[in-house]
Amino acid sequence: MSYKSDISVIIVNYNTSGHLSECLESFRKYFPENEIEIIVSDNNSTDGKLPELVNKFPEVKFFQRDVNDGFPGGCNYGAERSGCNYLLFVNPDIILKDNSLIKLKEILESDPSAGIVSGVMINEIDQPIYFYNDFPAFKWEIINILGFGYEREIQRLVNRREIRENQNFEVDWFHGAFLMMRRSDFKLTGGFNEKYFMYYEDVEMCYKFKNKFSKRNICITGIKYYHHTQASIDIDKNDDIYIFHINRGKLLFIQNYKFPERTLIYIAGLTYVITRLIALPFWNKYKGRKKDKLTQLLKVLKLYLNINFLNTSKYEYIKK
Repeated sequence: MSYKSDISVIIVNYNTSGHLSECLESFRKYFPENEIEIIVSDNNSTDGKLPELVNKFPEVKFFQRDVNDGFPGGCNYGAERSGCNYLLFVNPDIILKDNSLIKLKEILESDPSAGIVSGVMINEIDQPIYFYNDFPAFKWEIINILGFGYEREIQRLVNRREIRENQNFEVDWFHGAFLMMRRSDFKLTGGFNEKYFMYYEDVEMCYKFKNKFSKRNICITGIKYYHHTQASIDIDKNDDIYIFHINRGKLLFIQNYKFPERTLIYIAGLTYVITRLIALPFWNKYKGRKKDKLTQLLKVLKLYLNINFLNTSKYEYIKK
């Protein structure tokens, strides 16, 4: 079957059936059945809800996999089974506001220098939320160590003049929730790096486009999409998963690519973990669960000190 827009939407799902249903409803609302190809790459969900979704959305191509190998693996699996020349990778907790995503493809068609294109992520009251950043920098590590200044920096990013004045602008990297690229470019990069389980695979993909292939990653401010904040992974309930894999992803990235602040980022990250270990006995926030927090921090410390553990711990805290 051919699709009028020549766009394949690829959604990776793992136990997010409620949000995925809302996401698919929004695509159905704005696009007729033959307009775009929608592929759901299910990473061996255990909630038993996939058959309901298959029945509810017959226009969607569902692939139920027998392994949960993370966001990169699910994206690559879906891309391999897609049939269009433009790929849009979407998180299951995204809801479209309109049909303007077609403009992303138009940018890629008209501007050969464009690499990855995306829109502005917004919350339930239509305010921009964190969706892009510069490549990893020492500044962010210092903010982590000090424990303050993070929100101020995020507000600086989401309140930049171009967003307020609806002007397109270039970024280093986008949040992986809503990324469009040419299929040919995706193949050229080798796809998402499956050494990651989650976090930083989007940073690495954008880095390849910008620094290896001299493409521009462009935010199209006229396109806005709604994001259920942290729906894909509930950080409060999955603190171990988040803390471990955000650090692992960062370390894999700085291991793979040589850039000026690489060593400083490593030292600052290591300092962050050590200071948390020292402070833990006095940390009331973790009263009653300090033993679990100690185990978590020691595993993160091992990431910094043992390169073999870094490279082989993809499934730490993960049920495959």
